[in-house]
Amino acid sequence: MDGQNRTPERMVNNMQSTGMENHTNSGQHQQLHEGQPLEGAPQFPDVQQVKNFTGQSETIFPDGDLYVVLLDFRNTMLAGFRVSSQICRVASPPFAKLIDTQVSRQDGCKFIFNRLLPGSWRSDSQALRCILSVLHHTNKDQYMKLDIGELLRVSETNLLMKSLQTIIDGEQPSVVELGMLLKSADNFEAKDELVKLRQFAIRNLPMHFREIWARHPPLLTLENCKSLDGLQFDVNKRLVRACSHIWSFEGLLDTQSEGYITDKRLCLSCGRRHPSNAKLCHLCLNGTLYDDVCTKNSRVGEYFRILALQTLWPTNNILNPDDATLSTISQRVNDLASRIPHTCSGGSKCPLIVHIGALQGHLKRTMDDCTRSNNSVNLGSTTM
Repeated sequence: MDGQNRTPERMVNNMQSTGMENHTNSGQHQQLHEGQPLEGAPQFPDVQQVKNFTGQSETIFPDGDLYVVLLDFRNTMLAGFRVSSQICRVASPPFAKLIDTQVSRQDGCKFIFNRLLPGSWRSDSQALRCILSVLHHTNKDQYMKLDIGELLRVSETNLLMKSLQTIIDGEQPSVVELGMLLKSADNFEAKDELVKLRQFAIRNLPMHFREIWARHPPLLTLENCKSLDGLQFDVNKRLVRACSHIWSFEGLLDTQSEGYITDKRLCLSCGRRHPSNAKLCHLCLNGTLYDDVCTKNSRVGEYFRILALQTLWPTNNILNPDDATLSTISQRVNDLASRIPHTCSGGSKCPLIVHIGALQGHLKRTMDDCTRSNNSVNLGSTTM
């Protein structure tokens, strides 16, 4: 963040126990001994240092037994948080391993120190505060409505993956927002959520989603995420399958030639159709009206018309818009039945009704097939 290119593990791996050999109290920051490395055998800060650290740390969990302290490159305390080690342990395996390496003080509390890179402390401390708050269900007014762009930034710390599940709860994301969610899940190493998001993405991404992502710098490295291998293929495959069913006449629409009387009256002079009780064509004043008939040709014509009404025809522009996703196309297909402009003596056996019903079944199976796509997600991620 803030121009720093870090591996997802670095923020966790930089958290190490350190000895405190002397200190100064500036009233705002606690200065650690600059010659003391962050690596090595754990040592306890003295009583005064403990008092300063605990006094300056924000309480996220009142009875917390863990203090997470952020340091700058000079080992100056920038921020600190009191949290529950058990909650952090359950939320993140890397964090659990880190907690296990620390030695408790006599009061049972542990300290974890994280040295931040120059220029990143403000964004990183805010990100850590957000994650810890969400995980401990505090500061809800600030973080329960965290937008997706902020989630992506927070996820780059890769500390507490279960906060992802809490934050992802809102309206239908855009193509860009969905990319950010996928990247966030990858950063968090949230395997279960990533599987669900991938399935959701197959249904809700257009064919050209890579081009859209390429216009947004935070998403440029999504192509390198191993967990998203084959996503383009899965999206394209299902969209092509859906469109092939939509544009196919295979079935009764093609083979059934039987005609049915409709509930309309037809004027042969102008071709206009009128309600069944009409006696006169008001357009051409023709008083001779005939029963309209549902035929093979009329059904095919009506099928094309209702496809056009649902933006499913002509074929050359269906897949171009950003909302041309499997989900939206499936919804348009589900709405076709309400667009049929006639009822006829064939009833539910009218070939047009049968064809649309079969088409809806095909689209449902295609949607359901997304849940069987790449359920074994590879979490060999790369970073932003």
